[in-house]
Amino acid sequence: MRLATLFKTYQLSGSKILVQSAASFQMDQVQTTLVTPTYGVAVTIDCSLGTDFIITVSNAVAFAVSVPTNVPASGFTKDITITISNASGGAHGAITWTGGAGGFRLAGALAAIATGTQRTIIFRWSGSVWHEVARTAADVTTA
Repeated sequence: MRLATLFKTYQLSGSKILVQSAASFQMDQVQTTLVTPTYGVAVTIDCSLGTDFIITVSNAVAFAVSVPTNVPASGFTKDITITISNASGGAHGAITWTGGAGGFRLAGALAAIATGTQRTIIFRWSGSVWHEVARTAADVTTA
């Protein structure tokens, strides 16, 4: 059993104060919400809803993962995990990762995902864009 103490950073009047909570918790009990954005030609990632997102592709239509909304405040960072699952029954449409201000920076193109499988990419907020920090090397079976 691993225990950890929770730390939170609060920003007050431009200065940062580190506040340690009085509670400890078991690491194996930490859970996050799995967010399922609405699939369509433009998929929106709302960072206020969580850190783990799964986009389930249901057809062969091209789609874009839009610039995420509700990004961390200035001076803060966050990691988000985006999984794309191909449930189309065949080839999915082209995937565009929106760049520009607040957009995505990938290490390279994401290969087509076979039906019945998924791929995952982890991004970190740099204060102005989302940089890829890791991805699955190959398709992973969804079942």
